[in-house]
Amino acid sequence: MEVKQKFKFAALEKSPDNETMIWLKWVAITPQNQHVGVVEIGIFDDQYAEIGFMTFVGFQNRGYANIYNSLAIAETQRRFSLSTLHASVNQYNIASRKVVERLGFQLHKINRNAEFVKDKPSDEFIYRLTF
Repeated sequence: MEVKQKFKFAALEKSPDNETMIWLKWVAITPQNQHVGVVEIGIFDDQYAEIGFMTFVGFQNRGYANIYNSLAIAETQRRFSLSTLHASVNQYNIASRKVVERLGFQLHKINRNAEFVKDKPSDEFIYRLTF
């Protein structure tokens, strides 16, 4: 897995719908120029920060998400020295839950019936990584 060589910072921009937030965005690319996934970390003025990521279908369940998310977290921590980072994951998204848990996030709280999946209420799991 050679993602580290082609992990590219894509953008640092103000949120278009929230002036108190900036987004850092990355793209993970293999040496063969295949796009593996994307990761975004949003940081509010009050230093609340949240990570979101997506691994593209052909690269899921192969360990890439752990690599590119850990690189994004390290880069964000180097730039901003956050005390915590949060991740919101739907209860049914087992793969993403496993990724954040492998990265050291701990379940912080559960928002009951916060989302709908296939027209049924589902819980939102809020994870927290403390630095």
